[in-house]
Amino acid sequence: MTIFEIWESLDQIHNLIFRFRQEKICPVWLNVCRVENETVQNIVIFEEKKTRLLTELFQTNYLQKKWLHCFKGKDIKAARNFLKYKMFFMIFGRKMADRKYLLSDDNFQKMILQAASRPIRKRTILYCFGSEAISLSGAKIIFNEVMSDISRR
Repeated sequence: MTIFEIWESLDQIHNLIFRFRQEKICPVWLNVCRVENETVQNIVIFEEKKTRLLTELFQTNYLQKKWLHCFKGKDIKAARNFLKYKMFFMIFGRKMADRKYLLSDDNFQKMILQAASRPIRKRTILYCFGSEAISLSGAKIIFNEVMSDISRR
């Protein structure tokens, strides 16, 4: 799944594996998966594998363990923050390693504006910050909250 497919399916996945209390479930969230820019043969192989997975039932406790391993906890907010953290790399690129540079108001705003000029990155900004028109201070608050949450885990 792409990070966008995961983001859009996160609540559904969480509910299925933690709230519905079934011993086995079908990974219905895989329905959204698509292959792009591949040969016809690879698309056919992908679709066959996806169809096979959608006919299987998986142990819920196995999927819970996978979730916990990936997101370091059961909490849905923590999972969203983890995905935002990953998406920050799409927005800020290698500057994620230089927070001093990044958190300068001019640099932070410049990088968001640059990212917003590209459709995929614009979508990432919407997911991370909730709006194209978010204030600089609001975006920095969200950024710092996510970074604090990630560093605590």
